Amino acid sequence: MVRLPGSVAARRSAPGAVQIRAFGIKKKLSSTTLAEHLGCSQSYVSRLCTGTRKPGRELALRIKKLCAIPVEAWDVL
Repeated sequence: MVRLPGSVAARRSAPGAVQIRAFGIKKKLSSTTLAEHLGCSQSYVSRLCTGTRKPGRELALRIKKLCAIPVEAWDVL
């Protein structure tokens, strides 16, 4: 089993955290590149990936468009 950074925190958070981290790994995108595409900071993307932060609705919609991760995966209204 491959253990990804932040996997313990991500298991306790929204499924979106695991999905966005997997998307970045699959597409070979750094958190900096992913942040540029999403229009937010690298540190914010890092927190999303570890499950310590959830995106607001607007960012969740941008994530959905770029990564095909449903807004519902983040538990945001």
